[in-house]
Amino acid sequence: MAFKDFYVTPSGSTAQVTFLGADKHPDRDAERHIFSLMSPAGNTEKLNVSLVAPVLINATLQQNGLPPLAQVKTNLTHLAAVTSFDRLGLLPTDQEGRRLVEIEGSEAVALLRRPRLSDREIRRFIARRIYQVYSRSTLEQIVSFDSFDLQLTGASPTDMLRNAQLLAAEGYLSIKRADGNDLELKATARLVREVERYGAAKEDVVTERDHLQAVAAYPNLRKYQEPLQLEYQRYAVALTDTELESVFKAIAPILEAIVKDLLRALGSTQQHATLGPAIADLQIRGIGGIALLSQLNHVLRFGRDLSLHGASIPTTVLRIACENAFELVPQLGALFPRD
Repeated sequence: MAFKDFYVTPSGSTAQVTFLGADKHPDRDAERHIFSLMSPAGNTEKLNVSLVAPVLINATLQQNGLPPLAQVKTNLTHLAAVTSFDRLGLLPTDQEGRRLVEIEGSEAVALLRRPRLSDREIRRFIARRIYQVYSRSTLEQIVSFDSFDLQLTGASPTDMLRNAQLLAAEGYLSIKRADGNDLELKATARLVREVERYGAAKEDVVTERDHLQAVAAYPNLRKYQEPLQLEYQRYAVALTDTELESVFKAIAPILEAIVKDLLRALGSTQQHATLGPAIADLQIRGIGGIALLSQLNHVLRFGRDLSLHGASIPTTVLRIACENAFELVPQLGALFPRD
């Protein structure tokens, strides 16, 4: 496959991922694959994706019915880089100060067989990826989806085509080619307008009524209902970067408080000063799936980018970050123990 420079993560982040080169670790049985990752705000970090004991990884892949490492190495290391983007700040560093992800056999299998996103999440991924390409080209640009997009979303070719067909039927795109794992799509003006206004196709984002009803369904969220309603109302009418920044800065602390409430309700006695350690605690305890943790990490990373580079963040990126934050609230509410 022809690798891109810009990627959309399943949580909605946009990252510029550039492969810088690979070498063998001088002191270990490991291959180091070095990437440069840049956020929309221009913040850049280097990432070391290390394949630990490649011979053992190769054996594990084949034991699980996957192709040999030599055939999937490029996809594997790029998947590790793209899916690590939102949690870069939580990763350890290597001896040269680069963020570090170490992959052994089990991690390799998990990356190549990521859990499938829901149909709604696949449609949001499609819309955001097409918009991301449009934002760097023109409305005439054809966007190619291939095996990497399938692995990133856990989707089958049929899953991707089915959801593209629905978006096409609703007027968001046209399908130019569908052949095996490859799918070529072209945006319409409607898709561009609605990603800029809602963060995805309008039918696939949470409406104010749905969001407030979902929050009201969970007793543990009742104390947050009033501020959440106020912020969602502001979000629904927000058109400028200033308005969206204000909404995100208001919703992020509420989300952090809910995460900490959830941990206490599930028996955690740790006192987390910020959202980052709280997310790590959720992961250690096995609370929430990979999609929820990815969205939380997106909110965490975006908050850091906003504090450092707020003026340079595109409006659509602001919109998607707010949408993610609101969507997480009822998901967290559903994880509280029932009385």
